[in-house]
Amino acid sequence: DRTLIESCDKYTGQKLCEKLVDFIQNDMKVPAIAEGVETEAEFELMKEIGFQLFQGYYIGRPQSPEVLFDGKMPTIATV
Repeated sequence: DRTLIESCDKYTGQKLCEKLVDFIQNDMKVPAIAEGVETEAEFELMKEIGFQLFQGYYIGRPQSPEVLFDGKMPTIATV
């Protein structure tokens, strides 16, 4: 969640986040999603840490049900 992103911008937190993302994606074989990405700086840091999936206002604002039911998908970003 957003708490993880906020703690990852500190050097010690970044190293811990890198280990966590590596464990989740490589050892557990589960995609890790960076949730709550709100700025370009956070997006770039999350990519550097190793995230490949992102969610948050920087990627796109929440979509209305009308948009979803029209066959349009909400914005998602992958690396």
